[in-house]
Amino acid sequence: MTERNLLLLAAITSITWGMTGIFVRLLPSVPFLTIATGRLVIALLVVLPPLFLFYIKQHNFKKSLITPSSYVLATFLIGYYLLATIAFQLAPVAEVALLLSTPPVFILIFQKIRGIASSRSEIIGALLAVFGVAIILSPKVHSIQNQYTSHFLGDIIAICAAFLTAIYAYLYRLLAEREQAPESSGVSILTFAIGSFILSLMVILMPSPSEINRLDKNDIFIGSICVSGSYPNSSESKDCKAACPRFLML
Repeated sequence: MTERNLLLLAAITSITWGMTGIFVRLLPSVPFLTIATGRLVIALLVVLPPLFLFYIKQHNFKKSLITPSSYVLATFLIGYYLLATIAFQLAPVAEVALLLSTPPVFILIFQKIRGIASSRSEIIGALLAVFGVAIILSPKVHSIQNQYTSHFLGDIIAICAAFLTAIYAYLYRLLAEREQAPESSGVSILTFAIGSFILSLMVILMPSPSEINRLDKNDIFIGSICVSGSYPNSSESKDCKAACPRFLML
């Protein structure tokens, strides 16, 4: 796959993940755990048919099931989905979307630890991300009003979600360089399947009843678009610089 196509996939990923905030805002009264579960269940239902149609990839998927790194990568993505959903319910959509675009900062730190020099464009992108975060967080850090408590917490959770995606992208790239990266479709399926199972159990065990029955067809349609980000993200992380897809999110 050419670099141009990879950048296109990265752009599509940014758009679909950015729409997540709109999806969450359409469901203000539904618990975040229910929303995250619904996203992963819908994603699983959407991805399974193509998997069985394109049987050639089934072998790679089966191989991913016995690869420990696949489960590690899937765990990072599940954590991202859950934390991002919480953040979108606590803080403004545009604000969270910007904070979720800060993985380049963490990736450059990872590269620095490994002794890898960063390009000028990567450094500029990271500085822009840090500057944006400083503008967002500084008023809340100095404020003592209670109304900023949940707002500030949402921002912190969004940064944690960005950290998880940075680890995911960088780890996947390292595995690809060693030709040990699992099939991207396998990682996506594991993400959706494991996430659906674990979060569904948590929803069932919740003391308060789920409001999943309040979802309408428009919510499901938007959700099916939003949850499609995992698969292209795996492909671009494998074949392009780890920081490259993340800079597109800026």
